[in-house]
Amino acid sequence: LESNSAVINDKIAKLTRERGGVARTPEGHFFESDIATYSAWKIPLLGGLYLYQYLKSLSFNVEIVQHAQLEQEKLERCLDNGPKVIAISTTLLLNPLDIADLVRHCRNRCPDAFIVLGGMSIWNGYQDKKDPAAFKSYRADAAVIDPRGFVTLGKLLDAVCNRKSLEDVPNLFLYPRGGSMVTTTSRPETYDFVKNALRYDLIEPDLLQGICLVRTQISCPFACSFCSYPTSQGEVLKAPLEAVEAELNTLRD
Repeated sequence: LESNSAVINDKIAKLTRERGGVARTPEGHFFESDIATYSAWKIPLLGGLYLYQYLKSLSFNVEIVQHAQLEQEKLERCLDNGPKVIAISTTLLLNPLDIADLVRHCRNRCPDAFIVLGGMSIWNGYQDKKDPAAFKSYRADAAVIDPRGFVTLGKLLDAVCNRKSLEDVPNLFLYPRGGSMVTTTSRPETYDFVKNALRYDLIEPDLLQGICLVRTQISCPFACSFCSYPTSQGEVLKAPLEAVEAELNTLRD
Protein backbone atom coordinates (compact mmCIF):
# COMPACT_ATOMS: atom_id res chain seq x y z
CA LEU A 1 0.00 0.00 0.00
CA GLU A 2 2.80 2.41 0.85
CA SER A 3 4.43 1.69 -2.50
CA ASN A 4 1.17 2.25 -4.38
CA SER A 5 0.66 5.50 -2.48
CA ALA A 6 4.10 6.74 -3.52
CA VAL A 7 3.38 5.91 -7.16
CA ILE A 8 0.02 7.70 -7.03
CA ASN A 9 1.56 10.79 -5.43
CA ASP A 10 4.31 10.81 -8.05
CA LYS A 11 1.70 10.63 -10.81
CA ILE A 12 -0.29 13.47 -9.23
CA ALA A 13 2.83 15.63 -9.05
CA LYS A 14 3.71 14.80 -12.65
CA LEU A 15 0.20 15.62 -13.81
CA THR A 16 0.24 18.87 -11.89
CA ARG A 17 3.55 19.96 -13.38
CA GLU A 18 2.96 18.93 -16.97
CA ARG A 19 -0.77 19.35 -17.52
CA GLY A 20 -1.80 22.04 -15.14
CA GLY A 21 -3.72 19.82 -12.73
CA VAL A 22 -5.16 21.33 -9.57
CA ALA A 23 -4.75 18.39 -7.15
CA ARG A 24 -5.15 19.35 -3.51
CA THR A 25 -3.69 18.07 -0.25
CA PRO A 26 -5.95 16.57 2.45
CA GLU A 27 -5.92 20.00 4.10
CA GLY A 28 -7.36 21.56 0.96
CA HIS A 29 -4.22 23.37 -0.21
CA PHE A 30 -2.93 23.07 -3.78
CA PHE A 31 -0.80 19.95 -4.01
CA GLU A 32 1.82 21.75 -6.07
CA SER A 33 1.64 25.37 -7.14
CA ASP A 34 3.89 26.11 -10.07
CA ILE A 35 3.92 28.13 -13.27
CA ALA A 36 2.62 25.19 -15.31
CA THR A 37 -0.84 25.51 -13.74
CA TYR A 38 -3.43 26.63 -16.29
CA SER A 39 -4.22 29.98 -14.72
CA ALA A 40 -4.37 33.45 -16.23
CA TRP A 41 -2.09 34.51 -13.39
CA LYS A 42 0.53 31.85 -14.07
CA ILE A 43 0.77 30.98 -17.75
CA PRO A 44 3.30 32.78 -19.99
CA LEU A 45 1.58 36.04 -20.91
CA LEU A 46 1.42 37.31 -24.46
CA GLY A 47 2.16 40.94 -23.59
CA GLY A 48 5.48 40.11 -21.98
CA LEU A 49 6.48 37.73 -24.75
CA TYR A 50 5.59 40.33 -27.37
CA LEU A 51 7.75 42.98 -25.72
CA TYR A 52 10.55 40.43 -25.29
CA GLN A 53 10.74 39.49 -28.97
CA TYR A 54 10.20 43.09 -30.12
CA LEU A 55 13.10 44.42 -28.04
CA LYS A 56 15.29 41.53 -29.18
CA SER A 57 14.44 42.42 -32.79
CA LEU A 58 15.96 45.84 -32.05
CA SER A 59 19.19 44.08 -30.94
CA PHE A 60 18.77 44.75 -27.23
CA ASN A 61 19.97 42.14 -24.72
CA VAL A 62 16.73 41.26 -22.94
CA GLU A 63 15.63 38.93 -20.16
CA ILE A 64 12.02 38.29 -19.23
CA VAL A 65 10.50 37.43 -15.84
CA GLN A 66 6.89 36.49 -16.47
CA HIS A 67 5.74 36.63 -12.84
CA ALA A 68 7.84 38.36 -10.20
CA GLN A 69 6.32 36.45 -7.28
CA LEU A 70 6.39 33.01 -8.92
CA GLU A 71 9.84 33.40 -10.48
CA GLN A 72 11.69 35.08 -7.65
CA GLU A 73 14.92 33.20 -8.27
CA LYS A 74 15.00 34.25 -11.92
CA LEU A 75 14.18 37.84 -10.94
CA GLU A 76 17.13 37.89 -8.56
CA ARG A 77 19.45 36.43 -11.21
CA CYS A 78 18.38 39.12 -13.67
CA LEU A 79 18.92 41.86 -11.09
CA ASP A 80 22.36 40.41 -10.35
CA ASN A 81 23.30 41.17 -13.98
CA GLY A 82 22.96 44.92 -13.37
CA PRO A 83 20.37 45.83 -16.04
CA LYS A 84 20.40 49.34 -17.47
CA VAL A 85 16.61 49.38 -17.76
CA ILE A 86 13.95 47.52 -15.76
CA ALA A 87 10.51 47.59 -17.38
CA ILE A 88 7.65 46.57 -15.07
CA SER A 89 4.25 45.67 -16.47
CA THR A 90 1.37 46.55 -14.14
CA THR A 91 -1.30 44.60 -16.01
CA LEU A 92 -1.52 41.93 -13.30
CA LEU A 93 -0.31 44.18 -10.48
CA LEU A 94 -3.70 45.51 -9.46
CA ASN A 95 -2.71 46.74 -6.01
CA PRO A 96 -0.71 50.01 -6.01
CA LEU A 97 1.19 48.77 -2.96
CA ASP A 98 2.43 45.77 -4.94
CA ILE A 99 3.69 48.07 -7.70
CA ALA A 100 5.49 50.28 -5.19
CA ASP A 101 7.02 47.25 -3.43
CA LEU A 102 8.39 45.82 -6.68
CA VAL A 103 9.85 49.18 -7.71
CA ARG A 104 11.43 49.55 -4.27
CA HIS A 105 12.95 46.07 -4.44
CA CYS A 106 14.41 46.68 -7.90
CA ARG A 107 15.71 50.08 -6.84
CA ASN A 108 17.42 48.64 -3.77
CA ARG A 109 19.06 45.90 -5.83
CA CYS A 110 19.92 48.06 -8.86
CA PRO A 111 20.16 51.71 -7.77
CA ASP A 112 21.56 52.87 -11.11
CA ALA A 113 18.95 51.16 -13.30
CA PHE A 114 16.28 53.17 -15.11
CA ILE A 115 12.89 51.83 -13.96
CA VAL A 116 9.88 52.32 -16.22
CA LEU A 117 6.27 51.31 -15.58
CA GLY A 118 3.69 50.36 -18.20
CA GLY A 119 0.69 48.13 -18.69
CA MET A 120 -3.02 48.34 -18.03
CA SER A 121 -2.97 49.61 -14.44
CA ILE A 122 -0.92 52.60 -15.57
CA TRP A 123 -3.03 53.18 -18.69
CA ASN A 124 -6.32 52.88 -16.80
CA GLY A 125 -5.02 55.16 -14.06
CA TYR A 126 -4.07 57.73 -16.68
CA GLN A 127 -7.51 57.59 -18.28
CA ASP A 128 -9.07 58.12 -14.88
CA LYS A 129 -7.09 61.20 -13.83
CA LYS A 130 -4.71 62.19 -16.66
CA ASP A 131 -2.38 63.45 -13.96
CA PRO A 132 1.34 62.62 -14.05
CA ALA A 133 1.53 63.11 -10.29
CA ALA A 134 -0.71 60.05 -9.85
CA PHE A 135 2.26 57.74 -10.49
CA LYS A 136 5.02 59.71 -8.78
CA SER A 137 4.61 57.85 -5.49
CA TYR A 138 5.76 54.61 -7.15
CA ARG A 139 9.28 56.11 -7.31
CA ALA A 140 9.91 54.83 -10.84
CA ASP A 141 11.87 56.94 -13.34
CA ALA A 142 9.14 56.93 -16.00
CA ALA A 143 5.70 55.63 -16.97
CA VAL A 144 4.61 54.71 -20.49
CA ILE A 145 1.27 56.33 -21.29
CA ASP A 146 -0.10 54.31 -24.19
CA PRO A 147 -2.27 51.16 -24.38
CA ARG A 148 0.28 49.53 -26.74
CA GLY A 149 3.59 51.07 -25.69
CA PHE A 150 6.02 48.66 -27.37
CA VAL A 151 7.43 51.24 -29.81
CA THR A 152 7.70 53.76 -26.97
CA LEU A 153 9.60 51.26 -24.81
CA GLY A 154 11.99 50.53 -27.68
CA LYS A 155 12.73 54.23 -28.10
CA LEU A 156 13.19 54.64 -24.35
CA LEU A 157 15.76 51.83 -24.26
CA ASP A 158 17.60 53.40 -27.17
CA ALA A 159 17.65 56.76 -25.37
CA VAL A 160 18.88 55.32 -22.07
CA CYS A 161 21.51 53.00 -23.57
CA ASN A 162 22.84 55.62 -25.99
CA ARG A 163 22.49 58.60 -23.66
CA LYS A 164 19.96 60.46 -25.78
CA SER A 165 17.35 62.89 -24.47
CA LEU A 166 14.41 61.10 -22.90
CA GLU A 167 12.27 64.15 -23.50
CA ASP A 168 12.36 63.33 -27.23
CA VAL A 169 10.67 59.97 -26.56
CA PRO A 170 6.86 60.28 -26.86
CA ASN A 171 4.18 58.94 -24.52
CA LEU A 172 6.09 59.27 -21.28
CA PHE A 173 5.69 60.71 -17.82
CA LEU A 174 9.25 61.31 -16.60
CA TYR A 175 10.22 61.58 -12.95
CA PRO A 176 13.84 62.82 -12.86
CA ARG A 177 15.52 62.16 -9.54
CA GLY A 178 15.68 65.51 -7.84
CA GLY A 179 13.93 67.26 -10.75
CA SER A 180 10.45 68.24 -11.88
CA MET A 181 8.03 65.92 -13.63
CA VAL A 182 8.02 66.04 -17.43
CA THR A 183 5.26 65.00 -19.83
CA THR A 184 6.52 64.21 -23.33
CA THR A 185 4.59 64.53 -26.58
CA SER A 186 1.60 62.23 -26.99
CA ARG A 187 1.94 60.09 -30.11
CA PRO A 188 -0.57 57.19 -29.97
CA GLU A 189 0.85 53.96 -31.31
CA THR A 190 -0.82 51.93 -34.02
CA TYR A 191 -0.71 48.16 -34.40
CA ASP A 192 -0.84 46.05 -37.54
CA PHE A 193 -1.33 42.30 -37.19
CA VAL A 194 0.78 41.67 -40.28
CA LYS A 195 3.54 44.27 -39.99
CA ASN A 196 3.86 43.82 -36.23
CA ALA A 197 3.50 40.04 -36.18
CA LEU A 198 5.13 38.26 -33.26
CA ARG A 199 8.43 36.60 -34.18
CA TYR A 200 8.56 33.22 -32.50
CA ASP A 201 12.06 32.64 -33.84
CA LEU A 202 13.25 35.15 -31.23
CA ILE A 203 11.52 33.35 -28.35
CA GLU A 204 13.19 30.37 -26.70
CA PRO A 205 10.86 27.34 -26.63
CA ASP A 206 11.12 26.95 -22.86
CA LEU A 207 9.48 30.37 -22.42
CA LEU A 208 6.25 29.06 -23.94
CA GLN A 209 6.10 26.01 -21.64
CA GLY A 210 3.52 24.22 -23.76
CA ILE A 211 0.99 27.06 -23.53
CA CYS A 212 0.71 29.93 -25.95
CA LEU A 213 -1.86 32.68 -26.23
CA VAL A 214 -2.73 33.82 -29.77
CA ARG A 215 -4.18 37.27 -30.27
CA THR A 216 -6.90 37.53 -32.91
CA GLN A 217 -8.45 40.85 -31.93
CA ILE A 218 -7.76 44.05 -30.05
CA SER A 219 -10.55 45.56 -27.92
CA CYS A 220 -14.12 44.27 -27.86
CA PRO A 221 -17.19 44.94 -30.05
CA PHE A 222 -19.54 44.75 -27.08
CA ALA A 223 -20.18 47.57 -24.62
CA CYS A 224 -21.13 45.84 -21.39
CA SER A 225 -21.92 48.40 -18.69
CA PHE A 226 -19.71 46.65 -16.11
CA CYS A 227 -16.61 46.49 -18.33
CA SER A 228 -14.03 49.19 -19.10
CA TYR A 229 -12.18 47.12 -21.71
CA PRO A 230 -13.69 48.71 -24.86
CA THR A 231 -12.84 52.13 -23.45
CA SER A 232 -9.29 51.27 -22.40
CA GLN A 233 -8.47 49.44 -25.66
CA GLY A 234 -10.25 51.74 -28.12
CA GLU A 235 -11.44 50.80 -31.58
CA VAL A 236 -11.82 47.11 -32.41
CA LEU A 237 -9.03 45.76 -34.59
CA LYS A 238 -9.39 42.24 -35.99
CA ALA A 239 -6.55 40.09 -37.26
CA PRO A 240 -6.86 38.89 -40.88
CA LEU A 241 -7.47 35.15 -41.01
CA GLU A 242 -4.28 34.78 -43.05
CA ALA A 243 -2.27 36.33 -40.20
CA VAL A 244 -3.82 33.99 -37.63
CA GLU A 245 -3.14 30.99 -39.86
CA ALA A 246 0.48 32.07 -40.38
CA GLU A 247 1.01 32.38 -36.62
CA LEU A 248 -0.50 28.95 -35.94
CA ASN A 249 1.70 27.42 -38.65
CA THR A 250 4.75 29.04 -37.09
CA LEU A 251 3.82 27.62 -33.68
CA ARG A 252 3.31 24.18 -35.17
CA ASP A 253 6.74 24.30 -36.84
